[in-house]
Parts: sequence; C-alpha cells; structure tokens
Amino acid sequence: MTQRELRRKQQEIEKKIAVMRKKRKKRDRVLLIIEIGTLLTIVVMAISSGAYSKTSYVLAEEKLKMKFEPETETETETETETETETETETETETETETEEPEWEYLGEFEITAYCPCYACCGQWSGGPTRSGVMPQEGVTVAADWDVLPEGSLIDLGNGETRIVQDTGGGVNGNHIDIYMSDHQSAVNWGVQYRDVWLYVGE
Repeated sequence: MTQRELRRKQQEIEKKIAVMRKKRKKRDRVLLIIEIGTLLTIVVMAISSGAYSKTSYVLAEEKLKMKFEPETETETETETETETETETETETETETETEEPEWEYLGEFEITAYCPCYACCGQWSGGPTRSGVMPQEGVTVAADWDVLPEGSLIDLGNGETRIVQDTGGGVNGNHIDIYMSDHQSAVNWGVQYRDVWLYVGE
C-alpha cells in the first residue's frame, strides 16, 4: 500500500468516524462496536502490508476506544434516565387524570320536603313516584326533569346523596323536593338553600 493510498484510507476512516458520531444519536451501541471493529480491521490490514507502524495501530485503537466506548455508555445512561423521567411523568399524569372529580357543580338550589300524605301529594298520595318506583326516605327526591333528568344522582352537600325519581307541580328550575316518610319531618325541614352537585362519572 503506497503512502497516497494510505492517506486515502485515513480519509475514509475519518469520514466513517463522522458518520458514527451521527449514529451515536441513535444510541445503537452494538452497531457502533461492529463498525469500530471494522475500522480496526482496516488498520490491521494496513500494518500487515507494511504501510503502518505498530505504534500507529495502538494509537488508532486507543483513539477509537476513547472516542466511542465511554461516550456510548454515557448516552445509554442518559437514555435510561430520560426513559425513567418520561415514565414517571406519564404515571403522574395518569394519577392526576384518575383523581379528577366526578361531580359537576350545578349551583345553589332551593330545597323543600314532602311526604306521602294527601296534603303533600293530593290524589297521588301513597302511590309510586313519577318514575314508577315507590319513594324511599334518604333516596327519593322530586325535581324538574328538564334540569335534573330522571335517575340523576345528586349531592346536597356534606355527602347527602339522593336520586331524582319524582316530579312535582311546584317543582321547577333550581328546586328540589326531598321525600320524607312523615309530614312533620317535612314541615320541620322548611325551606333551605344548598349547593348541589351532579354525579357525572360512569
């Protein structure tokens, strides 16, 4: 191998080194090591032809190892850290989404009470609710179904939940009528104003 050919080989090696620097960004250590081995093979062939000295081979080998092996390990560690951070952020976002409230605030409502007596229900006294089920204290409320549809689960504050199962002639707009089993309890309730939440979870 002539000196001119040797210089051309050196230029080819430098070009391949530049290419490998780009490949490092892909973090493919295996392919990088294979290419380093190929370069070392070229150097060995040059030595065997007498164009290179053994000292040049040793220097070339050390140069290649110093340039690629430590930096590749550093990039692998950086990649692992980046993946860990990404996974942590994803888990945090998932937890945040899970913790989102399932209740929608509807505003302040007028809350009254009624019982199954004739004074409260008239001709429907003692009968089923508008939805067809029998009313239950602690469960049933009457509401305007244009505002709160049948079957809506609502929170009257402090965790007092009720289900919209009935309607009433005077129950319109932001007005809820709570069912109670006896008339005196309904009278004692009177008229209250509370913030109301609607359950919107699945």
